[in-house]
Amino acid sequence: MSPLELPLTFDPRKIHAALHRLDAMDRNNLIWAFFIGASAPAFGSLLSVIVWSTFIWAIMSFLAGRLPVRANRNTVAIVVATFAYAAVKILFTFAHSGLDTWQYWQSLLIFFSPMFFLFRLRLSNRAKMLDSFVLGSGFSTLLAVPHAAYETFWLGRRADTFCGNPGVFAVMALVFGSIGVLNVMSSRNDRRWLGILSYFAMVFCVFASGLRTAWVMLPFVSAIILWAVGPTMPKRLFRRGLALSLAAVLLGVSFASAPLIQRVEMFEDDIANIRQSGDYQSSTGLRLLMYQGAWRAIEAAPLAGYGLAGRMNAVRQNLPQEWRRIPFTHPHNGFLAALLDAGAAGLVVLMVVLAAPVWIAAVAPRDAAWRLRMAIGVSLTASYVITGMTGIIFEHDIMDSAFVITLVILAASANPDEDDRLEKSQE
Repeated sequence: MSPLELPLTFDPRKIHAALHRLDAMDRNNLIWAFFIGASAPAFGSLLSVIVWSTFIWAIMSFLAGRLPVRANRNTVAIVVATFAYAAVKILFTFAHSGLDTWQYWQSLLIFFSPMFFLFRLRLSNRAKMLDSFVLGSGFSTLLAVPHAAYETFWLGRRADTFCGNPGVFAVMALVFGSIGVLNVMSSRNDRRWLGILSYFAMVFCVFASGLRTAWVMLPFVSAIILWAVGPTMPKRLFRRGLALSLAAVLLGVSFASAPLIQRVEMFEDDIANIRQSGDYQSSTGLRLLMYQGAWRAIEAAPLAGYGLAGRMNAVRQNLPQEWRRIPFTHPHNGFLAALLDAGAAGLVVLMVVLAAPVWIAAVAPRDAAWRLRMAIGVSLTASYVITGMTGIIFEHDIMDSAFVITLVILAASANPDEDDRLEKSQE
């Protein structure tokens, strides 16, 4: 039986009738999950607005006694992992720079939200909620394509839609696009077509972003999707899907081959200039200098770090005097950033929270949705890790909100619904 059975319809009367049959909690969570999946990357920070609004509402509901405190292994593990990540970063920043550094750590507060979200989501049908999330994600990159095409072909720049940054746009396209493709696991033909269209939209958006590490991720994400959908699809349809995915990647490669070759040649020229004349003025040279300064700073304080507010000053202090005005505001490597922020402890909590989606999906019951959850978890973690090698991992409102809320939905759906429905009936 397919884990994705919600119908795809645009008839308001049918949608209203289907939602009207549900109780208020199930209905609200179903609508919420759909819009969470559909909002990024097309509408940028709308995702953060939805997540933060519901976070505040969940706190108010908890304080009002409307959310009973019920926890299981998955709930505790996710809450501890996210809480530890935010707490370590904030405490090290306080220790190094004092309490008036809120502008550096305020975005981290969303990592304290899983407890409140999970208390709420445990009161509803989590299988349908996951289904609704995947359905909404099917529209995510489709909605982004028109604006991304306008930016790419008309304005002649890297697409970022309303994300404000091409790198963030690329990661959101990878994460929610890959989740949207999983609609092909549905037994409904219309949702399978939604998944297919979502795949082509994801490939276009990723290439239009110009983020080369995201380009590298496309074959890997495609392999994860094929692994997930293989057992649920007829062999003939699976072979067609494999051919279409290869065609889409090859088309994207041909689209990106010229700028990629140009970038490789530019990189070779930059390295040659550095070796021959010590010229670090290029983007490549400045990044290499920054990495050197970051590593020297880490070697000087491997346990203490420097806090969020002090990390770039520490990097600049470990550069030659003439290069201390490098224009970067972050280390362009999420793992170096973690070490600079909180030393070895920062790296440990970062690795734990990044591993959480894969772990929570792996230990879930081997039900019909197990491969679906594994595909979501692996794609989420891999997208953040690979793109974070040359950019940010967290510390951006969209990146933080997307990771946390996808992790929460995975954790909430990782247990059978029967236990919670029985608990609800006994209240």
